[in-house]
Amino acid sequence: METISKSDCIKIGFTQKPHGIHGELVIRFEPEFYETLEECPSLFLEIDELLVPYFISGEELRFKSGESVIVKLEWVDSDKKAKELCGLSVYVGKADVVEQEDDFPPSALIGYQLYDNTLGRIGEITEV
Repeated sequence: METISKSDCIKIGFTQKPHGIHGELVIRFEPEFYETLEECPSLFLEIDELLVPYFISGEELRFKSGESVIVKLEWVDSDKKAKELCGLSVYVGKADVVEQEDDFPPSALIGYQLYDNTLGRIGEITEV
């Protein structure tokens, strides 16, 4: 069985909680991926260290803010199924990412080392 590699995808956020009783989910995402979510037909959820594709059902995407969206995924039709998907990392294919005009999004700092003039090396930046 072939699976998509994480190296072909980029993490954009995580599933936060169910919304309502019909299987909708609230997804928290990095603000620079707002336009990507508007255009992307599917998402990948990380389940047991594998990326599992989920298609967005129709036009079921409602933005609550610049950092959260309510989404309806195909095959997720109850609050019970939605609860099972809470807390999972959400990815999109790198080819699906809509590039923003911003010169330097905050997530670009991930992987860099943080230094303080007094304390010295603090550690690697893992999330913003």
